[in-house]
Amino acid sequence: MKASSLLRKSVGAKFSKVAGFLAITGVGLGTAVIMITMAVVQGYQQEVPKLLETLSGEAQILPARVNEFTESSSLILPQDQLQSLKENPQIQSIFPFALKAGITQTETEFEGIVVQGVGEDYPKSNLQQVLLQGRSPSFQVGSNECAIPETLAKKLQLKVGQKLPVIFVQQPPRTRAFTIVGIFKNPMEHETGRPVVLVPIHHVQAVNGWDKETVGGYQIHFIEGSNVQTEVDQIHNQLPMTMEAFSLEELFPQLFQWMALFDTNQTIILVIMLAVAGLNMMSALVLLVLEKKKEVGLLRALGLSPIHLGNLFRWWSLRLVAQGLLFGNLLAGSILLSQHYFHWVTLDEKLYYLSYAPVALNPFSWVITNVGIALFCWLSMMVPSRIISKLNIIESLKN
Repeated sequence: MKASSLLRKSVGAKFSKVAGFLAITGVGLGTAVIMITMAVVQGYQQEVPKLLETLSGEAQILPARVNEFTESSSLILPQDQLQSLKENPQIQSIFPFALKAGITQTETEFEGIVVQGVGEDYPKSNLQQVLLQGRSPSFQVGSNECAIPETLAKKLQLKVGQKLPVIFVQQPPRTRAFTIVGIFKNPMEHETGRPVVLVPIHHVQAVNGWDKETVGGYQIHFIEGSNVQTEVDQIHNQLPMTMEAFSLEELFPQLFQWMALFDTNQTIILVIMLAVAGLNMMSALVLLVLEKKKEVGLLRALGLSPIHLGNLFRWWSLRLVAQGLLFGNLLAGSILLSQHYFHWVTLDEKLYYLSYAPVALNPFSWVITNVGIALFCWLSMMVPSRIISKLNIIESLKN
């Protein structure tokens, strides 16, 4: 025990500062990169679907084999089935909607649009998240209020309080005039192909000649934590043969396939950073063993087993790992918190749907990351431990 204590003091006093600095830096930077990567990927995969849910819901009930984003076919859901869905404890809200293609114009410009009529049960809190000016429209029968996307407002120079004339191209053509009460941001606009204008559903029903029971479909929002795909499958099995239920992933498969590629990129970065951190710790421990080769040989000659010597060196290595993890956590935390509150890293909204890089501050992911890195570094220390067991005592004492 006295011999190992002397070695511990010797190591603490004379251990190469360069090797220790490189080990701490390598583990710290690897930890920070892993945490930042996971936070950005998780944040992006959470925020983009939320934007899509604002106008599309988490799931939709549509006529069978219909997947149009500009014009709805008619659908009548039996009242008993609608009531059953409203009583489903996993469903937060369900409301009707209908899409109708149209044209709006000013004195100098015109633009093709999609008029999306929604029912009174439309969760206005969703629209509030992306509302830039004004307020949410009233979707009650008799209301002629509407909310328009920012792109349409800029192109046609429209403002809150102005009228929005809409021409529905059909036989015979129909016209409606809506009052703009809100302007919202819709980064997902190019997924539908045209600007989407929110209006009360009774206008679309009247233009199409539908009664109040006929709609284009139903949007569904589930309570937080629900397994959306499982719930959608169950709803689908309860519907008549003329209707189908779709999740957002089924409605926008290309978008979700693109986001799934982030998982592959994340895995590659994780493997590379773990390898860098492990190699740094391995190199530092090897340098320590070689630097203290004479002391190691002396202690081996005095009867200290390779296992005890290996544990002593691993202990010091774990101290370096702990310092590296502390450095990495502080670095990643400061960067992610500043990005969360100030959005200093920006994105091209047309390509990435968001104007800034979102981050998900998930404590569970942080704990798992720290434990995983510490465990990986511990396993990487097995190589230097084998060097100790193979060290020739006589040769060590001669040098």
